[in-house]
Amino acid sequence: MNFLKALPQELSEELSELVRVLTPHTKKLYAVGGAVRDFFLNKNISDLDIEIYDLSLDKFNELMQALGAKEVGKSFQVYKWGSIDIALAREEFKSGTGHKGFVTIPINDEKKGSKRRDFTINSLMINLLTNEVLDFWDGLKDLKKKRVKHICKDSFIEDPLRVLRGVQFASRFGFFIDEDTLNLMKTLPLEELSKTRITWE
Repeated sequence: MNFLKALPQELSEELSELVRVLTPHTKKLYAVGGAVRDFFLNKNISDLDIEIYDLSLDKFNELMQALGAKEVGKSFQVYKWGSIDIALAREEFKSGTGHKGFVTIPINDEKKGSKRRDFTINSLMINLLTNEVLDFWDGLKDLKKKRVKHICKDSFIEDPLRVLRGVQFASRFGFFIDEDTLNLMKTLPLEELSKTRITWE
C-alpha cells in the first residue's frame, strides 16, 4: 500500500510538492499521527501531520517561509501549508499547568519522537521518501486488536485531555480501552482543562 496514493488528489498534490522541496535537505521526512492511523484503517484522510528530522531550525524556518507556509506554533516550530501541519521532531516536558505548560526540545531520534504521542495507534510513522513504516510501540497490533492503549505513563498523565481523546477514539472506531490505560485515565484531574479544549475534543 502506498500512503501518497491513498490521499485525496488535492492533499496528494500538496504533499508531493512538499516532499519535492524537502527531499534535498533530509531523508527523514515522516507522516505521523491520525492520518497514518486512518490510512491503516482504510478511512478517509482530510489533513496531515508531517514530522521532520535531520534539519536545523534555521534551515527549517527558511524553507517554510520560502514555501509560503504559515507559522501557527512558534514555540513548537509548527507551520501550516494547505491541509498539512509541518513540524520539527521534538520532545515535550511538563513545566506548568494547562496545555501550554510544556517545554519542547528538538530531537533527532524517531523512537523518542513517537513516544510523546498519546496512544500506540497514533504513534505510527511512514517515511514519505521510502514508504517505510516505523512502529516502535506495537500500534499496528493494537489497531488489529481494536485497542486504545497509552504509550508512556509519565508523558500520558501530563495532559488530562488524553482522557477525552481515549474515550473519543474508542467511541469513533468501536475500539476498547486497555485496562491499564483506563485505570490511568481515571486518575487524571479534568478540572485543569479549559472549556474550549473540552468542546473541541
